[in-house]
Amino acid sequence: MDLVFRTGGEAWVPDASRAAGLRLPPLVMDASFWSWPGLESRVGHPLVAGPARSEGRWKYMSERVGNVTRSRYEQIVTEARELVAQVARAQFALGDKALEIEPMRPVGGSMPSGTDDLFTVEESLALFADDIGVAASTVKDWRWVASRWPKGKRKDGIAFSVHRVLASISEEDERWAQIEDPPFDRSGQRWWTIDGAKRLVGQRVDRPVSVEEKVQAVTDLPRTTT
Repeated sequence: MDLVFRTGGEAWVPDASRAAGLRLPPLVMDASFWSWPGLESRVGHPLVAGPARSEGRWKYMSERVGNVTRSRYEQIVTEARELVAQVARAQFALGDKALEIEPMRPVGGSMPSGTDDLFTVEESLALFADDIGVAASTVKDWRWVASRWPKGKRKDGIAFSVHRVLASISEEDERWAQIEDPPFDRSGQRWWTIDGAKRLVGQRVDRPVSVEEKVQAVTDLPRTTT
């Protein structure tokens, strides 16, 4: 059930609760979350709506996520995001090394004059992949994404997979501008998710939300024959 919180402290719950004119008690700030104590008796469970924003759409959230408390979960997310950022930096660094071995060439491009073309691009990248113990397709992926995001345009803290999706934007200026303007995620924060990036470029999302996305997900299911 969505909660709408608006500037000035007024808030209400849509659907049946809104029709009943439910008003929420005063906000209490706890770390990075707004909470409404005492609401449990009125809606059946405590409400936590955060992180705090003056406007946005929030979800009722349980006090626990899996086996951990909500506060511990948020700590884990913060720690995990830093690890994801470290992984992205490593993947870009590996892509840069692949680009050094085999720079991107225009379609039909050839080796610079005066060089001995002992290896094709495929062979060079396959050799590099073997020597570092990864699949050649992984090296090609690192190389392509790194080529689409020069060092000065990469967004630190954003997953390499998001850069990969946004790399499909053909116009460079649009690509550079778009990564600086993340959409709202499910908690009301501006943050890049894989599905947020896929929606932007028109790819099928992993977790459909809209009616159109759900219809597309059903349409894309493998068809069985009898």
